[in-house]
Amino acid sequence: MPYLAMHHMLIAHGRAYRLYEQNYKTSQNGPFISEVVILLGYLGEICLIITGRYCFRASLSDEDGQAQTRANAWKFQHILDPIYKGNYPDIMKNILGDALPSFTEEESKILKGALDIIGINYYLSTRVKNPENVELCETAEEIDGRFKYAEDLGEKISGDTWLRLHSPGLIYLLAMLKNDYDSPKILITENGCADIVGAPQTIHDSHRIRYISEHILALHQAIGHGNTVDKEKECVNSNVIGYLAWSLIDNFEWTDGFSMKFGLCSVDLNSPQKTRSIKDSARFYKDFIQKQRDYYRKT
Repeated sequence: MPYLAMHHMLIAHGRAYRLYEQNYKTSQNGPFISEVVILLGYLGEICLIITGRYCFRASLSDEDGQAQTRANAWKFQHILDPIYKGNYPDIMKNILGDALPSFTEEESKILKGALDIIGINYYLSTRVKNPENVELCETAEEIDGRFKYAEDLGEKISGDTWLRLHSPGLIYLLAMLKNDYDSPKILITENGCADIVGAPQTIHDSHRIRYISEHILALHQAIGHGNTVDKEKECVNSNVIGYLAWSLIDNFEWTDGFSMKFGLCSVDLNSPQKTRSIKDSARFYKDFIQKQRDYYRKT
């Protein structure tokens, strides 16, 4: 069922892209995402957002390396291969067989190239391994993809939650997308850090400043400013066009509800006015953006 649902979502995306391209793009010359794209100068371009944790191999064994390949195919190529290549990745077709729907020739033609910008929501990375017994896998994607989550990577920066600080994973994810899809434009549409769960609420959030800083530095490295991603000392040169911190204010976070507060500004939910307070991270982010704007205006 998940594969059928995603299949129809992809076809719907392709048809929406072609409709906009044929009937509105030239006349409106407007974005399909938000004012953010206007500010960046990418008018009339469509962004599709993917969310997922980049998967590293748990060991240097060939089996774990193959598990890593399968895991990232299930996480990312399942969605992006049809849009960039017109079909699902071979590794998924070989494993799933008839359980994976097929595109008609017309659908494949509509889908291929139906995207201008990849949006990425990035929060953490994980290690995966080849399962000795698929029955030990806990989720449907692990069972189907024949991989098992071994451990999430990095520091538990927000206390005992799922969130981790592991900015190298973002560099590796960007490198994979660059190599797989010929240097696509990429917009980091979400990246952020929650208040420390269980600690008193405060506007002094140095841990969030560190989280955002390390990911911005990772992006600086990924676009080719002096850092490397592998032993061959090669820069990634990823085509990243922007970064959006999550989030402006504390909000309702899916299954976490109000228990995880990601805002650069806090919200007092007990106040009738739902009073907002600016956190230290908001001032840091403002100053950073101001300095970048001033620098590029001078250059």
